[in-house]
Amino acid sequence: MTNSKFYKILNLYKDKNIMFWGASLFLKDFIQKNDLSGFHILGIIDKNKEKMGSEFMGYKVFSPLELVNLKNAYIISTVKNSSDIVYKKISDFLDFANLQQKITLVENPFMNRIERLASNHIYLINDRNEKYEV
Repeated sequence: MTNSKFYKILNLYKDKNIMFWGASLFLKDFIQKNDLSGFHILGIIDKNKEKMGSEFMGYKVFSPLELVNLKNAYIISTVKNSSDIVYKKISDFLDFANLQQKITLVENPFMNRIERLASNHIYLINDRNEKYEV
């Protein structure tokens, strides 16, 4: 078991329906190193059409559109690269699909670190999601 920020956030939702967003290398490594049998993980959401319908590390991979069939699920982003951009896109998708009453996007576990955004500007992002250009 790990004491990572990701695990601590995941543990807050141990008794909830959890969906990971992103069949990522981070998630693969995390699953290999941690026992997740005590969690109610429904599967993984991924936009990659080649991954949809397949299994990733023992969990079924779903299209984002399949979220409309869920109720009371909690999404945890597992995308580390450009995590702030991905997190915003997930949030925008939930708003666009009018799912914010059914689906909860939990705190981004990869914030409060330095990120290089697509614009090649470097920002320090704190726990309040405030960005400071470095």
